[in-house]
Amino acid sequence: MKEAHGDLVSAVDFGPDYLVTGYEDANVGVWTLPAGQQIHNMLGHNGGVTGVQLQMNLAATSSYDATVRLWDVEEGTCLKTFNEPDSFARCVAFHGMRIVSGDFGGNVHFWDISFSPTGK
Repeated sequence: MKEAHGDLVSAVDFGPDYLVTGYEDANVGVWTLPAGQQIHNMLGHNGGVTGVQLQMNLAATSSYDATVRLWDVEEGTCLKTFNEPDSFARCVAFHGMRIVSGDFGGNVHFWDISFSPTGK
């Protein structure tokens, strides 16, 4: 067991090289695998993180701040913010060149994204 953060861990996802963690205090952590060393604490959400999905070098996160964010996990930067118009963002997933999220109002949202096979 490893202490990850000073607040509730609310979401996790991992791939071969990275672990991404979302926290109730709105932070998003990026960890290297298999070493388990945190390399980034990404700021940007204004509400607790409700979902995390990792695809290659990209992560998508959903939050109680009614946004979905697309992150570059290698650089630790937010690439784009998508706004949920009516309700808190509850969950998030990648579907090919799209990010799909669900909200507390019972809606599913689709956003097209573009990136190379390396995640850039």
